[in-house]
Amino acid sequence: MSKGSKSRITDKRRFDRNYDEIKWKKKERKAKKMKLWLISQNAIDGYDTYDSAVVAADTETEAKMMHPGTGEDIKPKPFPDWVCEPELVACEYIGEAKDGTQKGVICSRFNAG
Repeated sequence: MSKGSKSRITDKRRFDRNYDEIKWKKKERKAKKMKLWLISQNAIDGYDTYDSAVVAADTETEAKMMHPGTGEDIKPKPFPDWVCEPELVACEYIGEAKDGTQKGVICSRFNAG
């Protein structure tokens, strides 16, 4: 076997391996679609409060933990405009998000005073 044909075989193996990795990563990315959730609460109402939002999250638990204004986790600190306990948040599955949608708040309803 000549030196030139040996390098072509090595290059082809390297190409096949890289191609398989890229294909696998694309498949993995496709499998991870975000879900859309409608979250709402009625424990804190009145002016300058949020009452609902549409969020993108992997699970219902993640969705309930999001603040509708900032997308932050509600547990570490209390917010005057949203509940601090996920048990007080109603959550309804809406559907799958478009490819490439990142975790966070899509839109929210704020009752300005």
